[in-house]
Amino acid sequence: MSGIHAPRHHRIIQVLEAEEQKRIKSVTDDDATPLRDSAMILLGLSTGIRACDIIKLRLTDIDWRNDTISWRQSKTGNLVCVPLTPPVGNAIVRYLTTQRPNASNNYLFVRLIAPFDATLRFVRLNAMVGLHLLLQTNFACFS
Repeated sequence: MSGIHAPRHHRIIQVLEAEEQKRIKSVTDDDATPLRDSAMILLGLSTGIRACDIIKLRLTDIDWRNDTISWRQSKTGNLVCVPLTPPVGNAIVRYLTTQRPNASNNYLFVRLIAPFDATLRFVRLNAMVGLHLLLQTNFACFS
């Protein structure tokens, strides 16, 4: 039956509740959270970059002069350019200047222990916020 199409259902994009935003901010502000993890979390939440794309970002994907990040999406192959907001840019700079090992590759986010390859698989990245929240909750119970 040509010309007959099923209706398309658009998924509603979920927005974080105020309490969820507060809990995530407490994770990214926590000194126990590595600067790399905080920068990755803030980058993902503020731009919507998929985890699989965050781990593939290169140092050269950031245009500091124009405050943008550009990359080719893994899923679609499309070139994407998003604004680099001051909070995210500052988090990345703190990671780069304070914690990023002197790696011989061009990945933005690298492992914190040798070998300094691209960091984590994206499945692990998706669980990162949950892990930090769990640890924070468990430590709070003993305080």
